[in-house]
Amino acid sequence: MADALTVGDTGTVDDWKVTVTGIDTTDTYGPEYLQEEAQGEFKVVGLEVENVGDEATFFDASALKLEDAEGKKYSSQTTLGEDDLFLEQINPGNQASGEAVVDVPKDTEITQVVIEDVWSFSDPVIFVVEE
Repeated sequence: MADALTVGDTGTVDDWKVTVTGIDTTDTYGPEYLQEEAQGEFKVVGLEVENVGDEATFFDASALKLEDAEGKKYSSQTTLGEDDLFLEQINPGNQASGEAVVDVPKDTEITQVVIEDVWSFSDPVIFVVEE
């Protein structure tokens, strides 16, 4: 298992350098006329990613999971937001920033952001959330 990082740090998983820039909480997400309502509340995770590999590849926000103090894992979802990083193709050396959105029960205390490349055998990168 890789060393734990904190929000604001940069970690590497497979061909990606990933920085978690912050986590916000909101009840709705998306453009004005297409807003989605959370079942509980949305955790909106700000991300910066850089392709450090040798070829264009897709970064998929579904590689991100949030974990709470009890060890429950929450998956990100496809949303209608303009900043969503769902299947974003990025060429080598290029960067992108955006968001991953996770619907969690109200008042869930998130303790970790876990990002893993499901197509490789590399260790996940873990960001510890200090609230």
